[in-house]
Amino acid sequence: MLNFQNNINLAPYTTFGVQAKAKLFVEVDSEASFLELLETPERKNNQHLFLGTGANILFTKDFDGLIVKINIKGKDIIEKTDTSVIIDVGAGEDWNEFVRWTIDQKWAGIENMVAIPSSVWAAAFWNIGAYGMEAKDRIISVHGINTATKEAITLSNIECLFGYRESIFKQQLKDNFLITKVRFGLHVYSDQYTLNTNYRDVQQWIADSWSKITLKTIAKAIAEIRSHKLPDRKVLGTAGSFFKNPMISKEKFALLKTNFVHLMSFDVADEPGYIKLSAGQLIEIAGFKGYKKGNAGVYNKHALILVNYWWATGREIVDLAGEIQSKVQETFSVSLSPEVIYV
Repeated sequence: MLNFQNNINLAPYTTFGVQAKAKLFVEVDSEASFLELLETPERKNNQHLFLGTGANILFTKDFDGLIVKINIKGKDIIEKTDTSVIIDVGAGEDWNEFVRWTIDQKWAGIENMVAIPSSVWAAAFWNIGAYGMEAKDRIISVHGINTATKEAITLSNIECLFGYRESIFKQQLKDNFLITKVRFGLHVYSDQYTLNTNYRDVQQWIADSWSKITLKTIAKAIAEIRSHKLPDRKVLGTAGSFFKNPMISKEKFALLKTNFVHLMSFDVADEPGYIKLSAGQLIEIAGFKGYKKGNAGVYNKHALILVNYWWATGREIVDLAGEIQSKVQETFSVSLSPEVIYV
């Protein structure tokens, strides 16, 4: 039985915690409940928005429509061999809990994405990533319901059109496809599995702690590093990383290095002529680290993190982001694109 609620405060349902209300709010916990929802006047007569953990959503005003909170749970092992495992995971499962569960099972492949505030639904929608891993690298397929035809459809990894923080669900199928479960392919961990320790701060943590490099120590390292860089969401509202790392040509990077000799870069596997810059470093060089404007600000430990001092409106945060974008463009001739979706 669907339980529609009216004029719901959305602050508890997003990590930014800005004050905004939804005209209608409902949770779905199965494909059957979603199909039921599609037949209701509340769905037919209103625009809708799917919501997972609300980590990458910034409400700039009240939402005059229906918020559909995805709460579909479950983890099913489809196939397991001595070296690999295939798992179907409900879209409403908490991402961090899922990652930690796979580590406890000694299954490898998503350990570097520990401690990301997300749901499994959002992992596929955004193609989330961290420390050299992206969700697309382990997603086999995505299953869901087409909202127009009411058909159950499974899309292969290639059909999902994954890119850097992009997917078909964020673009062509936005609001027209509910992800209900995601199929992952992981490795059974052994000494032969190569762990990704390419990031300097991960290497430094391991050296400082005198730890043996294992599946669990890599996850522990990354979780601790993230906890030091990110604010406690119980104290400051935030989406985590606010902007994407911009991609520029290697020729442009060489020119920038003449004026900014310490500028960092990262190789782009699928684009050999391009590199990624650190958006956080650009923002810091532009002078915004620790900057505060009204009730919004830039975190003093990591310039890529925009924060809400609990009284900021969504519009205040958008204005701050715009100010940062303008200054970075002026300083480096580089455009910053938000990871966060403005609603």
